[in-house]
Amino acid sequence: MRGDRTDLNGPFLAREALRLGLEPARIAIVGDAPAELEATLRDALAADAVLVSGGLGPTHDDRTVELVAKALGVGLRVDPELEQEIEAVSRSAATRLKRDYADLHPA
Repeated sequence: MRGDRTDLNGPFLAREALRLGLEPARIAIVGDAPAELEATLRDALAADAVLVSGGLGPTHDDRTVELVAKALGVGLRVDPELEQEIEAVSRSAATRLKRDYADLHPA
């Protein structure tokens, strides 16, 4: 977004889409501003398929899921089993990054 990091997610997702027989049409890199992200998601809804990825991993201020739901006009709910799976992944990431899991939990 600021030019100090290379976008690896977009090219990876484009290659995977091609592998699955999908023809990528556009890659959009969007910052954390909710209005910008929501507008980009609403534009993307015209496509047959939309692949969305995060940036630097789970952060407490990531609003991607919330804004995808808003753009689609659907609500959110927590699935307890999936929440446990995500917690296991987050705990593993915290250990690997030598960070306290409490830093990742809100995300």
